[in-house]
Amino acid sequence: MHELLSLLHAWLLALLSWLPVGLYVLHLFRVDRRDRPIIDFILAMLSGAAINASILATLSLFMPLTINVAWTVAAVTAVPFIPRFMQGLFKVFYRIKYWSILSWIGFAAFLYITIRTALLPTLNNDSGLYYLQFMQWINNYAVVPGLANLHDRLGFNSNWHLLSAAFQTNNLNALLFVLMGLGGFEAANSMITRRNMDFAVWVLLPITFFLLLRFLTSTAPDLPATLIPMVYLTYLVAERKKSSLPLLVLLIAFACTVKLLSVLHIIAILPVVAWTLTNKDYRALALAVVAGLVVTVPWLARNVIQTGYLVFPMESIDLFHFDWKVPQELAANARKNIDVHARFGSYDLSNYGRPMAEWFPVWIGVQSKTVLAFLGIAGINSVLMLLVSLFQLSRKKRTDQATINLFVSLTVLFSFVFWWMSGPNPRFIYGITLFFFAYSLGALAVSFGFGKMLRLAPLLSLIPLIWMFRMVKHEPEPTRPTEFNTMEAVDGIIFYPVGTDKCWDYELPCANMDRTDLEFRGESLGNGFRNGD
Repeated sequence: MHELLSLLHAWLLALLSWLPVGLYVLHLFRVDRRDRPIIDFILAMLSGAAINASILATLSLFMPLTINVAWTVAAVTAVPFIPRFMQGLFKVFYRIKYWSILSWIGFAAFLYITIRTALLPTLNNDSGLYYLQFMQWINNYAVVPGLANLHDRLGFNSNWHLLSAAFQTNNLNALLFVLMGLGGFEAANSMITRRNMDFAVWVLLPITFFLLLRFLTSTAPDLPATLIPMVYLTYLVAERKKSSLPLLVLLIAFACTVKLLSVLHIIAILPVVAWTLTNKDYRALALAVVAGLVVTVPWLARNVIQTGYLVFPMESIDLFHFDWKVPQELAANARKNIDVHARFGSYDLSNYGRPMAEWFPVWIGVQSKTVLAFLGIAGINSVLMLLVSLFQLSRKKRTDQATINLFVSLTVLFSFVFWWMSGPNPRFIYGITLFFFAYSLGALAVSFGFGKMLRLAPLLSLIPLIWMFRMVKHEPEPTRPTEFNTMEAVDGIIFYPVGTDKCWDYELPCANMDRTDLEFRGESLGNGFRNGD
């Protein structure tokens, strides 16, 4: 019961922190689609999360983030927008009241599976490797100079972990999952009378959600890095020329601060940039620039303080020379570890740069056939849609839709190329590929008159979701270390686990291994760390 109350408390805090500000952001960006109250509710929640993360990231430069800080920020930012908040909630509940009984039952089942999964012990090894440690640092100290010297993963600096730490919860992933389920069942009801493209995408997205269920047991940024792009890309393909450039920039910037690969999604919105320039909508351009800076500047500042780099572990962007800076070789090794682990499933850097003939058999042998099918369908369909779009543009047919399709297809292909070159772990590319899977199938279904049948997709998605839940429920949680030592060569106390590289939630400071090259920068842990070599 305590775990359930903690989950509900975190969700309430998120609702109050995100929705009032998010609704105002939609108003400011002139996004007011009266026929889509629930989809716009989801957009408002994500927009509010982006602003809330930016505020908390700014505060973290000067103070630790505790639950009291999170509630204070929620109160200060919510009070001016209470009428808008109440009106937004009323529209959502009023719309849900007219759902079919099947949608009520289906969403209730979706909600039950989500909560049950979220309350399971974490099944993610990265929770022990760095998620929990990073969140402890956020709760106890302002941003720590050179924190990545203690453990390179502490330099990854996801804003999703920042929000989770401030809210003192592991359950924001589950909240985002519920929002996406809400969108899917709303679209199914809306398609009774309308066959809009965004509704076709929304009803198909839940089919892929069983792949993400394990992420609900932790604060894994892979889940928001998948679901947030699904939302803004679906908005883009539906609105096309009517798309709000500031909203797209805000959400893409937020997704980048969660996981950096989303930066490639800028390619998809280039037509919107061009249309905005053509229309001389300088207000929208100015708001887009401000939105991008508001979200990214505090995140970049945290990067520099924690690692010495603007973006870590991209050691090639080498602009600063602080004493806490992670040595370039160690930063490069952190990047190479991502690549090697994605290809070989290990962190043996001697495998870095091996030819495809050596790593591909290892890689293909551990991939899920289901995941490969989703990736394959998305890849093939992106090429087909690219060719169809070029043909339509050459004939000047459906110009707006063809232009968006062209750039979305290019985004998928560029994402595949970058992913293949930098570390082909499928979860790194879930966002764009799973969206495109749903979009391409939805476009085909609507084009051939099968849109009405798509309404069953959210209900059918419960079948693989229940199957995956039964598997996850019986999966043993990772083994935690029982013995910790202290480093002998360090002028102070730093713990490290024996027989593993995972500290889990052990007391600070804890490194992943015994080290001889670490130094304290001052008497307090808040003064940070530097490399002594």
